[in-house]
Amino acid sequence: MARRPVVVLSLGILILTLAVSAAAFVANALVNVAEIFSLTLIIFGIWIVVLAGMRTADPEDYDEGVFNIWSNS
Repeated sequence: MARRPVVVLSLGILILTLAVSAAAFVANALVNVAEIFSLTLIIFGIWIVVLAGMRTADPEDYDEGVFNIWSNS
């Protein structure tokens, strides 16, 4: 998976996470506004763990070492 679609997907997940947090606040599942921030961080943190798992599953797509960068110069 290329890096650009992951960034766009991450932005979509962040927007979805904010929407879920706002819906939980409107439904009185969250007591105050500070819990929206906490819930957003928790759900987005789960997404970061999923991204790390994707990177571990196929490290060749994400591997770009120092020698590779400097050899093209």
